[in-house]
Amino acid sequence: MTNRIPIASPVRTAAIVNRYFVHAKKNLGQNFLVDLDAVQGIVRAAGIEPGDQVVEVGPGIGSLTEQLLLAGGKVRLMKSTIACRKSWPTNCRKRWTAKTWTSASS
Repeated sequence: MTNRIPIASPVRTAAIVNRYFVHAKKNLGQNFLVDLDAVQGIVRAAGIEPGDQVVEVGPGIGSLTEQLLLAGGKVRLMKSTIACRKSWPTNCRKRWTAKTWTSASS
């Protein structure tokens, strides 16, 4: 792994937001997941196991995506924005092969 700090941390999220000028649209109820325990709890509650096919709608900067992939899920991303896709090369693309995840809006 190129960066050991999870995306779902305040420091890493702030770095990504500042580097790629990504902003949550509060009028749409968007937020960034910055609590690693909460994100890992979501993955555990979903019961994701290695090889499971997962569809993630609105992946944002990849906080949940990263943990789904670490759990072994094969993730398909839906409704990604151009701004968020710009951050993926440093977040998820360098960690997993292109075959591991796809973007429906690419």
